[in-house]
Amino acid sequence: MNPLDSISKSVSINGLTTNYYVTHSGTYNTNSPIQFNLTPTSGISSIYWNFGDGYTSLSTNPNHIYQDTGTFIVTLITYDTLGCSSSYTFPTPVRIYQNPVAAATVSNYSGCSNFTTNFINQSQFASTYHWSFGD
Repeated sequence: MNPLDSISKSVSINGLTTNYYVTHSGTYNTNSPIQFNLTPTSGISSIYWNFGDGYTSLSTNPNHIYQDTGTFIVTLITYDTLGCSSSYTFPTPVRIYQNPVAAATVSNYSGCSNFTTNFINQSQFASTYHWSFGD
């Protein structure tokens, strides 16, 4: 469920070449921390992440939590010691889905031997289900 989006990029600014490798996974639920990674950082003096939801970070490898569902475009801007910049926008957006909510009802709770009941799934935002009846 978390396809990896990564980029390996070599940037030359004013004769200074910076090689970096950036990764993030693309699909999450709300309130799940996402780790963004930038390696290596040689030749980079400052970093600016824009997570596409109004929040940013100056950390090299930030964790970010999206509060709302949606599709978000992530952009990374790096600066060298001369103040020259290079930017990269991930081609695969981060997709945030609603957290699943497990819910079910039962038609009858008790009865005589050979008792039969129906369990009715009323879960929301789930794509798979696992039923455990304790027997």
